[in-house]
Amino acid sequence: MESSLISLRFEDFAKACKQESTGRLWRRVQLDTLFSIRGYDGNPIFYPLKIYVDKDNNIYVLDVHTPAVLKFSPRGSFLKKFGKGRGQGPGEFQSPIDFSVSFDGYIYVSDIATHLVTIFDPYGNVLKALRTDGIPGHIAGISKREFVVQRFGVGKMFQKYSVDGNLLSSFGEFLKEQYSYAIPIGVKMASVDKEIYCAFVMGGYILAYDVNGALKYFCETIDRFPFPEMKVTQSREKDANVVSVTLDPNAPVSALDISVSDSLLYILAGTASKKEGGVVIDVYHKNNGRYLYSFKFSKMSDTEGVQSCVVSGEYIYTAEILKDGNTCVRKYKFKVYKD
Repeated sequence: MESSLISLRFEDFAKACKQESTGRLWRRVQLDTLFSIRGYDGNPIFYPLKIYVDKDNNIYVLDVHTPAVLKFSPRGSFLKKFGKGRGQGPGEFQSPIDFSVSFDGYIYVSDIATHLVTIFDPYGNVLKALRTDGIPGHIAGISKREFVVQRFGVGKMFQKYSVDGNLLSSFGEFLKEQYSYAIPIGVKMASVDKEIYCAFVMGGYILAYDVNGALKYFCETIDRFPFPEMKVTQSREKDANVVSVTLDPNAPVSALDISVSDSLLYILAGTASKKEGGVVIDVYHKNNGRYLYSFKFSKMSDTEGVQSCVVSGEYIYTAEILKDGNTCVRKYKFKVYKD
């Protein structure tokens, strides 16, 4: 077995713009808790990996241990369940890693174990279960006809598909190593007006694509974390060469989640939140990726950590792991002050 370390450098393909600010510009925030969601129909939410809020303020939760996408009303009442476990038939999951809701209410769920993207209509009916080229990672539903998925495979990082399974385009060239290895880079995604906004989980970069897959901008985040080294291991199994790629699991985390509201792009910071002992949200302009300011707030006394965060209008939604091992989704009303 042979192993080697490779330092990844984005300038091989893409040169990232730098932020003007050399550090975080803090703004004061007022936060009022409106309600918490701890379960549905007598069942707990086991592990809320991601949340999403649609244009009607309905709340969606990906519970990866159920596994299913759960839909709640703006006031927190349970409405519908999309999918179930086992991963053997239509609408069944094994290890869902991400989901997205298009502007017209269609649900897209990517499963890293079954290698399928499952599409639901707004009423919970399974429309399609598609096998994409490569392993599907994070996903952004554009409409009831199209979606973009991050692929874990050799080549370009993102693929745009029709719901019929036709590959419409591929884009995303950042590293020369992309054409040699399937690099396990996590990229959080959000879609607004058919444009795609992305944040690298590790490495400190944000980017945006227009409706045609053309790069609008590629910028450093305010953290400017170096990208983690990539360990490549080659071994021989059953007369075949096997190549595995891993990233340093202890590398700094720049983005745990991404959301877009009006003209602003919100990033839930990972390592910075841990350092501050609370929740740190960095704010950028969605049109050019320019850093604007940050705000932070303390975790609730019963909260161990925040998994996912969505900012929508005057509300913040969080998926929280509690100190007693339970979980909840909380809705807050917030206001940011310039002073």
